[in-house]
Amino acid sequence: MTSNSLAKARTLVSHFDAFRKKAANDRVQAGLAVAEERLARRLMTLPEPVLRRLAGRPFINGEGAVLDLHTQLVVRLSRIRKTAMSAEELGAARRRFDHLAGVLALGPAAGITVRDTTLGDRAARVYTPSGAHREGLPGLLYMHGGGFVFGNLDTHDSICQALAARAQVVVVSLDYRLAPEHPLPAGLDDVIRALDELLLDRARFGIGARARVAIGGDSAGANLATGACLARRGHARSADFQLLVYPSADATRAAASHAELGQGFVLTTDAMSECLRHYLAGDLRHERLVDPRLSPLHAPDHRDLPPAHVLTAGFDPLRDEGRSYAQKLAAAGVPTTHVEASSLVHGFLNIAGAVPAARRALDELGSALGRALRD
Repeated sequence: MTSNSLAKARTLVSHFDAFRKKAANDRVQAGLAVAEERLARRLMTLPEPVLRRLAGRPFINGEGAVLDLHTQLVVRLSRIRKTAMSAEELGAARRRFDHLAGVLALGPAAGITVRDTTLGDRAARVYTPSGAHREGLPGLLYMHGGGFVFGNLDTHDSICQALAARAQVVVVSLDYRLAPEHPLPAGLDDVIRALDELLLDRARFGIGARARVAIGGDSAGANLATGACLARRGHARSADFQLLVYPSADATRAAASHAELGQGFVLTTDAMSECLRHYLAGDLRHERLVDPRLSPLHAPDHRDLPPAHVLTAGFDPLRDEGRSYAQKLAAAGVPTTHVEASSLVHGFLNIAGAVPAARRALDELGSALGRALRD
């Protein structure tokens, strides 16, 4: 590594810092969005020795796992970006979240047809693999992450395209209602209603009459998937499989990973607290926090739920509760697979366009989904 290459790299980072400082209002942020994306992607392609110098010394968690190098640079950049969380600034914060979700995301997947529709009374987006499928395909109802407050169909578009392509299933992404405008249980009600309609009207979505249908999502979206499975347990119309990516499973946040990883790894304790406050309309009493609709880990019974694939991240404050939920399911006799991306952070599906380890994890997730819905 030459001193000249390192100097150029540091100049790129300083430019990124300058962009963030200048972006004091929405108009300026919009003007800088394209430049920021190009700059961030350029940083991620630098030679490994340069990346290491920029990212700093390796991060090692309490279990001895080493943070992926590209991800560590993302962590560095995420500390530069600040997203407002106050109610007065919520609109601007949402627009900022929407932009950041796509900065390092994958591009469009080949061979996937995308169309917008409605499901229940909510907007939805359908991702269908190309080719002749006379008897229809398996399906996945997917809910985006975002702490029950952020996110939409666009923020997780690339993830849904990638899952549809890799698993060769129809993915239906749901635009459920968000807090604080619609606190618990509004979003969960949307998901349950959507699952019911999807299973009743499979042909409209290209899902086979006898094909398996999964429900899943990431983070808050995974939480909503668990809530729907608990609510529809034993019902004639229920999901055949759960796909849970770094799920939020215990709002008490008592697990050790919250204390260890709640600062400095993209998802922070303060951000989670603000999202919970919005989702619960300010009522943070313990009995609310352990409501199984919010904290599925505290459900009194986990028997007879659909088989599950749980994916956690080694540098995620939600890591331990995701592990515990997988263990609860398995202990209750639910066929459960738990995979941990030990070198990655919360939200890594959204950076799969620039972080090779995240792309591999997303590919493996899609393959696991395809196998589960066909075996």
